[in-house]
Amino acid sequence: MRLVAMIPYVLVMYIGNIVAAIGMERKWPWQVIVVIAFGAAGVQVASIPSIVSTYAVDSYKPVAGPLFVAITVNKNVWGYGFSKFITPWIVSAGFIPPIMTNGSLVLLWCLFGVLFYYKGKTFRRWFVPSSPRSSSMTNIGYNRSRNSSVHRL
Repeated sequence: MRLVAMIPYVLVMYIGNIVAAIGMERKWPWQVIVVIAFGAAGVQVASIPSIVSTYAVDSYKPVAGPLFVAITVNKNVWGYGFSKFITPWIVSAGFIPPIMTNGSLVLLWCLFGVLFYYKGKTFRRWFVPSSPRSSSMTNIGYNRSRNSSVHRL
C-alpha cells in the first residue's frame, strides 16, 4: 500500500518541477515559483524518501540497515551533484533542461515502485531465510549445533 501512496506525491513533484522550470525561464512572479513550484518540487526531498524508506524497512527487514545507508548516500550524492553542477548548466542551457532532467530522473527512480509493486513478493523471498537457523544475518558465527561448546552471547 505504501507504493500506491507514492502516486500523488510523484505527480505533485513532477508538476512542481515543470512549474519551476517554465516559471524561471519565463520570469514569472517569484511568489508563484517559491510557493507553488518549490513547495511541490520539495516533495522529492522529504515525502518520497520517507515513503520509500518505510516500505524498505517494512518489507526487507534483514537488509534494512544497508538500505538506509544506500538511501542516505544516494540522496546526499544527488544533492551535492545537483548543487555543484546546476548553476553552470543553467547559465549555458537555461532553466528548463537542468530542472526537467532532474525531475525526469527522479520520476524514473520512482517508477521502479511499479516493479516493486508487482514483483516485490518475489524480491522479499530472496531475503527470507528458509529456516530460522540458516539466516546468515541473524546467526552470524553460530552455525554449530546446540550441543556444541559455543554458546550465544
